[in-house]
This record gives sequence, structure tokens and C-alpha cells, in this order.
Amino acid sequence: MNATHGSDRLIRAFLDEGMTELPAHAYDEIRSDIERTRQRVVIGPWSEPHMSRLASFAVAAAAVVIIGAVGLTSIGSPTSPGAIGPSQQVGQVWPGTNDVAFTIRRDTTDDADHYWRALTYDRLDLRGFSSSATTIVDRPAGTRILDGRADDARDIGVRSVTFTVIPGSFSGSTIVSPATPIKVDQATRLLVVGTGGYFVALDRTKSGGAYTVTALVPITGDGEAQINRARLLAAGTDYPTEIRSMYTTLPAGMWGPNLEILKDKVLATSRTREPVDIAQALEQELRSSAYLYETDMRDVDCGTMSTAECFATVKRGFCQWYAMTMAVVLRDLGIPARIAEGFLPGSRDQSTATEVVRNNNAHAWVEVYFPGDGWVTFDPTGGNLPGQLPALPSPQ
Repeated sequence: MNATHGSDRLIRAFLDEGMTELPAHAYDEIRSDIERTRQRVVIGPWSEPHMSRLASFAVAAAAVVIIGAVGLTSIGSPTSPGAIGPSQQVGQVWPGTNDVAFTIRRDTTDDADHYWRALTYDRLDLRGFSSSATTIVDRPAGTRILDGRADDARDIGVRSVTFTVIPGSFSGSTIVSPATPIKVDQATRLLVVGTGGYFVALDRTKSGGAYTVTALVPITGDGEAQINRARLLAAGTDYPTEIRSMYTTLPAGMWGPNLEILKDKVLATSRTREPVDIAQALEQELRSSAYLYETDMRDVDCGTMSTAECFATVKRGFCQWYAMTMAVVLRDLGIPARIAEGFLPGSRDQSTATEVVRNNNAHAWVEVYFPGDGWVTFDPTGGNLPGQLPALPSPQ
């Protein structure tokens, strides 16, 4: 359901009438107004939000309301680098604590490592990423989440997993799930972008307490019906028009000479010019010892360079830097890519099928679109972080 009232009126009602939560339909309207009023200006080497004087109070109030009503809970404060939220500016420090973000009770027969995704982003700017204006779809408990939407799961090469999430510090209404969530035991709000309906986030209408999710996850392996290099080679490049327009665009000023050097090296080492081989070659290059994983980049002055060009220059950074750079290079080559944020796999107790995911498992990665197979996860971040997924199988 789309918003139908002006955001000023909604904010005034929130302030004047003592509302504690906005109705679901208000989110898209307010968020669109925030995007329209936000501008980017350079303060030293980094971009910061800058609003007109007349809009600043309303936008700040709307931002607080959105975090509370829709539940895009952040790790740390909503404005801190590394916070999971609807818009990200890549910062200079990747914070992390050992606090438990959430605990997962898993099926004893499911022993795979899962990336616990919270949000995806289709828009890339020079210093960060965000989602386009979203459409909100209300889903009653137990109904198929992505029914009729472009990101609904395919029927081949996937398997079903069911798990229960017990929130810790990540306690808002945003649901975490690997791959494609298909059913939740509570009423939810699905956020999508584009006319086709590409996944952005999934929120419970009421936060608090545990929730149970059933999701479809890809089966990777050498088999014909499994996700591997051979299968993705056959996918081709006949992308839907909306996929091309939303997930291959880049703003002016993104590119620089060191990104060009990186792209040339990847094309020279890629087995073919097919998207899967380019994505694997780029993932392998960024994970190599030529790049250093660092969570504190405060000594780096990127000047007027984009984050991706800066990373290709200094070859240091944390997950957001890696993910931005991979997504930018892929898009420049016409390969649809989006950024995802959530959490790496946590520590599992095999005897109890319990997984503990901590705040320092927070992570960003890349999803690449393949016709017929949808979005496939690639993780370019180096540093051999615990729980990272292995490279995609490549049968000869």
C-alpha cells in the first residue's frame, strides 16, 4: 500500500496527537521526501547530509519516526558508520561489539552457513548507497511473502529451511533471512522497489519477541540443478529492462584511473567475458593479498574521489568499501549488481542447533543478477573473515 498523505501533515500529526507509531502506508511518503530534501556536500574528504534550513527539522523528525515505526534497527546509533538502515554513507570506521545481535534456533538437519540478510540497495552514489522509493505490501502471517513479485524464488536449485530468530541487540522489526524468505509466522510489511517488485526489506508489523521464518536457499554444487559456474554461464545476459535500468546505472564522477586499472586486470584474468566469470575474477582479485582488510580508515583522505576509486587507489578498507567497489565495476561492465547488508554466519552449537550472531558479524556483500536464477551472492571482502561463504563451485 502506498502512502497517500503529505509527509508534513503526517509528522505534524505525530507531534501534535501523541502518536507512538506511524501507519504502514506513511513510510514511503516520508522516505521519498527525505530523499528529495537530502543533498550531498563535501566537508573535508567526506560527504555528509545537508538539508535546507526550512526542511531540516521536518526531515530529522521523519527520520526518527521511520526508525521507530518501520524498524530498520541500526547497530549503534542510526547515523553511525556501519549502521544497518535505509541509506548508507560509507564511513571511515567499521564499528563492532561482541554483543549478541540475535540467536537462531535452526533445524538440526540444516548444517549450512547462511548470510543473514536485512536489506538490499539498488542506488549507488559517490560515497554510499541507498534504496529507491519503496512500495509497501502488507502480508498476513503465513502467506507467501514475495508472491507476484520479481524476486520470488525459482523452483529449481533451491531448498527450504525453517528457523526461529530470538532478537538481542538487533531488536527492531526488520527480519533477517538468507536468500528468499517465503513465509513468516507473523504479519509483515514487504518493502520493494521498481514496478516488478525487487526485494528491499521485510519488517514485522509489531516488533518484539521471537519470529519464525521459512526461506528458500540456493543449493550450490556440481549438479545440473544446482548453482555453479556452468549453470550461470548458461544464464546469458537477456536482462529484464527494469533490471538494466535500476542495477547497472552509475552516477557521474564515480569512475577514475585506478578503477580502470582494476577493471582491465579483472578482464585480463577472467576465463571468459561472461558475467559469472567476471564476477568470480573480481571477487578473487579483491580477496587477494593485494588488498588489506582494515576497519579504521581515518588516516585516508579520499579528497574528491568516490569511495570505489579511493579503495582501488589505497587498496585498504572494510566490507562496505569492498562491496561498493565490486558493484561499481560490475555495473560499469553492464552486469546488474546490488549491495546487501546483514550479518555473516555466527557461531553454531551443533548439539543444540543454535547459532549466535553478534554485532561484529555485521557485514556488506554483493548480489549479482542472473536471468532465470535471480540474485546470487558474491562476497569480495578480504581478510578471511570467519563464516564467509566459499567461492562458487566451478565444474569443468
